[in-house]
Amino acid sequence: MKLAVSEEGMRKYRILRIEVLKEGLQKLLAFSVDADTGELLQITVWDWLFAGYYSKYALVLYGHSGRGKSATGLSLCAAASKVCQPSAEVAENYMLKVGTADSLRACGAAGLMTAGTAILLDDVTPSIKRGTRPSMAVEEVKHMVMVDDVAQSADGRMADIQFADQQCRVFTSNAMSIQAWCNDLRDIAKMTASQRLSMDQDALAVHRRTFFAFIGPEVAIVPASVRKRHQQTRLAEAAEKAARLV
Repeated sequence: MKLAVSEEGMRKYRILRIEVLKEGLQKLLAFSVDADTGELLQITVWDWLFAGYYSKYALVLYGHSGRGKSATGLSLCAAASKVCQPSAEVAENYMLKVGTADSLRACGAAGLMTAGTAILLDDVTPSIKRGTRPSMAVEEVKHMVMVDDVAQSADGRMADIQFADQQCRVFTSNAMSIQAWCNDLRDIAKMTASQRLSMDQDALAVHRRTFFAFIGPEVAIVPASVRKRHQQTRLAEAAEKAARLV
């Protein structure tokens, strides 16, 4: 499995087998909105992957840092890419890991934005300004999460970014609420069906295309034993690097 990171070139990242995360993903709930009835849709993140919701809905993993959001996002995208990329059509499965609109542009320029290629948009919070650039408008976010539209282009400042049809998308963010992720969205779990339907239409469009899963301080998606082994590996690598510098 290749992992393309446009800003840094091809790098190796630790991708877990999705079965390792099964117990945590089966407990982690994700929410969306039915655009016709306003009812709250609730599934597990495990079902988002294995019931095929990834072909129609983006997934946002948001909440506390240090809880394995990036590792989980990588593993989900890797699993989706393996399913969506027939071995007869590609020499090696790959996915994309990006963090900015510019990195998405670079992926497009490199010909990597193809059907079946899952994208992890890591540490992305549209409401946060980047340098002199303002926060993303909800209209721009809407186009970023439109997984089920054929050859969907982004809008506004990112109109040159072209997604492939049904290109699986996972976002991770340290935002502590849905509204903190994007200012115009709402805490849909606390609203009535009529309140959800009366939302701004662009906000409703985002909610009906996206499942949001909150990662609380007590959430442990990656098993403790796996986290411990990973930490030991990182310490060993750091010690080896320090020894080479002596």
